[in-house]
Amino acid sequence: PTAADVSHRSPFVAMYVASALLLAVFAIGLRMALGDGRLSTIGVVLVLFNVGAGLAMVIAFPMDQSHAHGHTTTATAVHNVFVSAAALCGLAGASVLGRALGRYLWWRGVWRFSVAIAAVTVPTAFLAVAAMARLDPYMGLWERVPIGLMLLWVLVVGTRLATAPDTAFTRVDRTALPVLVLTSTGVRAEQRSRHIREVNAA
Repeated sequence: PTAADVSHRSPFVAMYVASALLLAVFAIGLRMALGDGRLSTIGVVLVLFNVGAGLAMVIAFPMDQSHAHGHTTTATAVHNVFVSAAALCGLAGASVLGRALGRYLWWRGVWRFSVAIAAVTVPTAFLAVAAMARLDPYMGLWERVPIGLMLLWVLVVGTRLATAPDTAFTRVDRTALPVLVLTSTGVRAEQRSRHIREVNAA
């Protein structure tokens, strides 16, 4: 829909630019929530590279309809390179940010979800590249699969972030976990014992 020689290019480009800028804001906001850290910084930089590559492929190097005639112009070839770069940066950024989030107990599920998204994105990205290489008429649809997976990751993380409690970004020292578990178990046992004594006394 963003090809250089289609009549409906302008509104689709406007929507793409808006979504790309929103993704950048989301990544920066997530970085602010995570605080200073190497993983969060690397993850945000990768997502910003994804945004930059996406804007370049849509604005500076839009593809055309040459593939429909069995050949590829320079603009379309460069566009396809930026497609691959955007997909790789988006995948890597989501994975790194997922790992950074996984350091917090509240976000452990998001880390596992990020791994699952990466496991599905890698083969579908290769399929998209193969479709572009053979000038498949449906290569645009193949390209949308990794994009859709990235947007799904953003939706899940954003929803989780919107419902996060105040302690969502509180780290728990790993060495203290056994003590916390034992303490919690002892408290629950004492509460049950007290309840049984109160029932028997009644």
